[in-house]
Amino acid sequence: CEDRAKYITASLNKNYNPCESFYDHVCQNWIFFNPIPDDKSSTSVLGGIDDKLTEKLKFIFENGTHKTQNQNATDKVLASYKNCINTSIPEKTQFYAFYDVLKRIGGEYWPVWPPPKTREVLPTWDQLYTRIHIEFAVNLLLVIGVDKDPKNVSDKIISVSHQWAHSASGN
Repeated sequence: CEDRAKYITASLNKNYNPCESFYDHVCQNWIFFNPIPDDKSSTSVLGGIDDKLTEKLKFIFENGTHKTQNQNATDKVLASYKNCINTSIPEKTQFYAFYDVLKRIGGEYWPVWPPPKTREVLPTWDQLYTRIHIEFAVNLLLVIGVDKDPKNVSDKIISVSHQWAHSASGN
């Protein structure tokens, strides 16, 4: 907080009295010292923090080493990142890796694969959704969480909302 306060205070233009020209006092140096990058339509303090965090994470992902056995969450993130940027993996290998994921969640009988001899092996949509959620902690349709009750903030409630509402808002 102190660093942010110093940063904002340093951007104030003390040559202007805020009571006479608030805009010049507050905004003039801010605009000068915080130009909008060519690849963006706006900038902000939080946007700058987000950009720095993204740069640091990219550095960690690109320079980190990951284990292939007994992976923890960090190792899995690193492995996923390395696989995403690895363009030298043959298509057949990529397909079988994807197929293995489908088998883990029970979706290996999707129409891209020959249909099973018996329909009983096909999971229902809710079974498939549950497996995806448990295996990957991904909310495809609904976002379920625990929030403060707006009627009584000392209580908690279970909240359910549409996934696309969160995607559109950036949450």
